[in-house]
Amino acid sequence: MERSEAIRLAIALGMMGGIVAGTLVYVQNPTASDDTDWDVDVSELSTEDNTSVCVVFFYSPGCPHCGNVEEFLAAVPDDVNLTVQRYEVRKEPARFDRYLEAYDVPESDRGSVPAVLVGEEYAIGDRPAIELIVNAIESGKTVRCPAVNETTS
Repeated sequence: MERSEAIRLAIALGMMGGIVAGTLVYVQNPTASDDTDWDVDVSELSTEDNTSVCVVFFYSPGCPHCGNVEEFLAAVPDDVNLTVQRYEVRKEPARFDRYLEAYDVPESDRGSVPAVLVGEEYAIGDRPAIELIVNAIESGKTVRCPAVNETTS
């Protein structure tokens, strides 16, 4: 089994713990799926010496897709140098809008959560968000925290 397959399999097993959706209203990415068969083995994720990855994560309480991303982030080993800046969209709507504008997110995806920004890239939905984070970690490159006043191009 290849390393990436093993990584994805471990995530699948870890995510099977079940996610219970709350009663709060959230905007769902129409292309996201509710299944959680991730096939990433987080135990094999690592960052190279002196590298770090920063993730900006916008979520909504009760959103099952956001919960999938949260479970993934919680499963990342402590030795992975990962910084996560979490923002609840209901409490930080102006910040959310500024990031979406700075990253030139199409209108059709604006307002959808989970939204994850890593470096100069973004992802909307649980699967794309987790893939983006895994790819950033596996790249072995330092990815600093984006700021809304910075351009992304």
